Amino acid sequence: MATPDDLEEFRACQQGYAGQALAWNDMCRGAKHWIEGADEAAQRIGLNPVMSGVRTEDEGLYTVQHRYWLDVMKKAVAEQSAEAANEATDAAAGSAA
Repeated sequence: MATPDDLEEFRACQQGYAGQALAWNDMCRGAKHWIEGADEAAQRIGLNPVMSGVRTEDEGLYTVQHRYWLDVMKKAVAEQSAEAANEATDAAAGSAA
């Protein structure tokens, strides 16, 4: 999936992360063109994407990936928290016996 422009984007991001002027990496290029769900072209070929856009250079793909990553991380944290709570309950029950 990495094309030369993607590699340049990632290289430029790494340089930008060293900057101190902004707290966040702005990934909203093309946001005015983003389409929730399938656009006309996707519908014609039977695709059902989360987001579509009229320009392939727009950054909607990255925001969808980051949103998915956030959802997966939140689920993992919740599972680990539940597991830790269960272990603490089991340990307390074991020491009370």
